[in-house]
Order: sequence, then C-alpha cells, then structure tokens
Amino acid sequence: TIEVFDKNLEEEEEGGSETLCKSTPHMFCKTLTASDTSTHGGFSVPRRAAEDCFPPL
Repeated sequence: TIEVFDKNLEEEEEGGSETLCKSTPHMFCKTLTASDTSTHGGFSVPRRAAEDCFPPL
C-alpha cells in the first residue's frame, strides 16, 4: 500500500516561522501485483493518480 501526502509550508512575513497550510492531502492506495513491478525496482500506477499525487519530473 502506498500513501502520498502533499504538505505545503509557507513562511510568515513576521517572525519567519513555518506554518502548515490546511489542505486536503492527495492519497493513492493500490495493492501492488507482480505485473505492476519492473525488474529495475519501479512500479506502475494509473496516470491520473500519478498526476494528482506526485510532483512533475
């Protein structure tokens, strides 16, 4: 099972402390099968889930 969370940190103008933005995390859950994996250690996920959960390369 894979869970991906998107955290955004913003710096406040006064004090310079970091705060966590309140947003709905993007999550993707899939049970990997042998056909989802490659011999190089990678795995396949649906394109929509990858675009929503992972940052662009």
